[in-house]
Amino acid sequence: MFNTAAEHSIAGWYSTTLTFVVALVAWANLALARHIERSSWRYSGWLIIALLFTYLSLDDGAELHEHLGEGLKQSPLFSDLIAAYPSYTWQIVSGPVFIALGVFMLYFLWKTLPRRNEKLGILSAFSCLALAVGQDFIEGTINEYDRVQRYGLDADTVLHFSKSVEESLEMLGMTFFLIVFLSHLMHTFRTITLEFK
Repeated sequence: MFNTAAEHSIAGWYSTTLTFVVALVAWANLALARHIERSSWRYSGWLIIALLFTYLSLDDGAELHEHLGEGLKQSPLFSDLIAAYPSYTWQIVSGPVFIALGVFMLYFLWKTLPRRNEKLGILSAFSCLALAVGQDFIEGTINEYDRVQRYGLDADTVLHFSKSVEESLEMLGMTFFLIVFLSHLMHTFRTITLEFK
């Protein structure tokens, strides 16, 4: 339960919940951009971001990208290409889509967010996630950790702490996104009135 490297642990639950909260704040930015700013560019951008983070929260909890990668590994159409890839199969299957969405998100948020500290937050978020994916790539090539044995270290211990660092980087990246999205929400829409009928 307390293993930060395990997917089905308290840390895994927290990570999924954090991503879902980021998605909720993105949906709030979308709703207010639609009703107040009336800009189709901003509406479309926030819609894509809200859908992406909603999917990521579902994916984080259900491990969808891992199952997709393993499923396509069995397919005769993709098996040779996937077998040649040295790390986790999800990276070659879902990686290009995530990279394209990440580039769009970076461009959209850079143009949309006017404050310098928000732009720094976005760069920090993307940096954390890029480091986490790089760490995940290395984890997928397990034999890389076998090299540490010549220095008297246990490969399983190094792999465990490596996974903990990777999960922590993902959560830190999501925290940066949450802070930036909340900051944008507060600065753009200073007064929000909810009316219940």
